Amino acid sequence: MIRLFLLRPILSFLFFLLASLPVSAQYENIPLSSDVYGFLKDLSVARVITGYQEADPNKTLLEIQRWLEEADRNRHRLSPVATDRLDGYLDDFFPGRFFPAVTIFSPDGSLSLADSVWFPSRRNYLWMVNDSLATLYAEALIHSTGLHETAIPRPSGAATLDVGFRINGTFLQHLGYELGLLKGMGWGPSSTLKTWDPRLNYNYKFLEKHEYMIVKNYDFTSGYLQWGWSPADHVLLAVQVGREPTSFGLGYGSKLVLSGTHPDLDFVKFRVRYKQFSYHSIHASTVGDFLPDRRSRYTKYIVHHRFQWAIPNVMTIGGGESVVYHRSLDLGYLSPLSILKFTELSLQDRDNNFFFADIQTNAWDGFQLQGTLLMDESLFFNLPFPDRYSNKIAAQIGFWWYEPAGMQDLAVISEYSWIRPFVYSHWDRESNYLAWGWPLGHRIGPNADEWMLRLTYDFSALYRLETEYRLTRKGQNVYSAGGDTLFNAGADPSFTYREEKDDEFVGFLDGDLNLSHEFLVKFRAEIVADQNLEAGISLHLSKAESEPESKAHGFGFIRYVIDW
Repeated sequence: MIRLFLLRPILSFLFFLLASLPVSAQYENIPLSSDVYGFLKDLSVARVITGYQEADPNKTLLEIQRWLEEADRNRHRLSPVATDRLDGYLDDFFPGRFFPAVTIFSPDGSLSLADSVWFPSRRNYLWMVNDSLATLYAEALIHSTGLHETAIPRPSGAATLDVGFRINGTFLQHLGYELGLLKGMGWGPSSTLKTWDPRLNYNYKFLEKHEYMIVKNYDFTSGYLQWGWSPADHVLLAVQVGREPTSFGLGYGSKLVLSGTHPDLDFVKFRVRYKQFSYHSIHASTVGDFLPDRRSRYTKYIVHHRFQWAIPNVMTIGGGESVVYHRSLDLGYLSPLSILKFTELSLQDRDNNFFFADIQTNAWDGFQLQGTLLMDESLFFNLPFPDRYSNKIAAQIGFWWYEPAGMQDLAVISEYSWIRPFVYSHWDRESNYLAWGWPLGHRIGPNADEWMLRLTYDFSALYRLETEYRLTRKGQNVYSAGGDTLFNAGADPSFTYREEKDDEFVGFLDGDLNLSHEFLVKFRAEIVADQNLEAGISLHLSKAESEPESKAHGFGFIRYVIDW
């Protein structure tokens, strides 16, 4: 009776809180492919909006709307081009608020010819429902690409066509959801297709080759449920279960913790934000190497925890830890509130654990500086032995400069990444930091460094130019003519240190040094609403010390994207 007496007022209070929330709350996530993220990043660096951070980049529609409304209140600080972009996003992310949304199907599901007229300047949907109980946005996705690769021994051409759909929205004010599918077809050499779209390196349908009768085929799917609660600005509690492209940690060019250029993970995500404090937890599953024998294939799990403290208009300080394990689901790691290292020790020290810390400044209008330190082993234990194989650390520093020297609508981004040998590897091959044999962390892998420079310029709200240059150095393992490893430089995270065979001390960039230059120029134009044209060229030059001549290959591409 006493327990029931105490429970009733608590339940009544919670019901009052939930009932008092605005009916317009939208807890579906905006896909990371949306260019609104780049726009919000520019505004955050310029301090036009506050509280934006991308360590856990997937944002709900509600969060996006709040930042856009804040930008709208500060539109006097924007350039004419940025103002036009803002107006376009306000139209996109507040459907029907400024102009009636255009749909083929009416809310009851019937076809309405009067409402199905396509407007080239307004957001269009196959089907949209927007009332006090639920929202639903259904879009058809059509992505077509033409490629031409110039490479030795001969050039080649390729093409892709992806067709699918995306349905998302929020049910009963708190339950966000998404279901999406892209089914793709590819023509041309597999190597060219994988160069264009690295996701094909870890796509089952593309790799198994069972349905290559006429064309190569592949598919990508996403889907999740997310319960969210945000009673005020800068306050959020969200729990998400499902799959969608994501990343974790800081990084402009590629992230050290979870890069985003990896196989999509199935995960349970917990995040809470209260004013200047935030905490994120992910417990995800994926698979190991793609092995011919199905009985040898296995599941691995990745857990990330990260906290962040923001000092308004000064800096944000973050830190966290991660663990990788490959047995069945372990309840010891399931709690979103735990210290993973001590949990791992209590489970007999079987798993791969690492730590990271980061800092990001926002003390200057238009200029942001950030850095990350990752420790795959104890940094302090290895300080007396900087070249020992167990000294597995990585570091990154970069800046984002928006409208430098008053040059409106220009952004300059630069970043340097440094990764020592054997980072991401583990004595237990199944617990290395890979999925499908593909890096989950920084794209260059261990025993390498990279300098990246990127410039973006918006000619107007509809036209953008992006250029990028990357200089990468990597010390590769040395192999015999028969494929045996003569010197393990710690360059391959799937090939761990062998105590009885490998040198105990391995210097940075030891091994077969490879130097590469990558150039990219890309132009994007929004032809009409929901339809974008992209075109560009890429050039890759590389030279290894063990090879007499350098290698060069490049490709040009043109891509048409319809999300309608």
